[in-house]
Amino acid sequence: MNTVDGRSAAAEAGLPVRIPKGATQDMLLLASLRAASLFVVNPIGDFPLKDNWSFGLAVNRLLQTGEFRSTGWTSGSLITQTLWGSLFCLPAGFSFNAQQFSFS
Repeated sequence: MNTVDGRSAAAEAGLPVRIPKGATQDMLLLASLRAASLFVVNPIGDFPLKDNWSFGLAVNRLLQTGEFRSTGWTSGSLITQTLWGSLFCLPAGFSFNAQQFSFS
């Protein structure tokens, strides 16, 4: 594709951009596969994903004791993330579901 300053030549010439034939069906197929995989896998649950266990430990400790203590493994931005995650845990108590919702 020829580009001029990051734009396609068709856009530069003011021509309408054409969606390839069958692209709509392909996108619907991909969306359907994504929805089906979410139904099969069911990623909702009270468990940490990736490195959320580390942030979750700090949030849980803050909620239980009222003091912030880093796990030593996490970055300097943990203080802000811990406070943010704690806000989402205040209504119903600590859960990794609330953590996932706050960081999404």
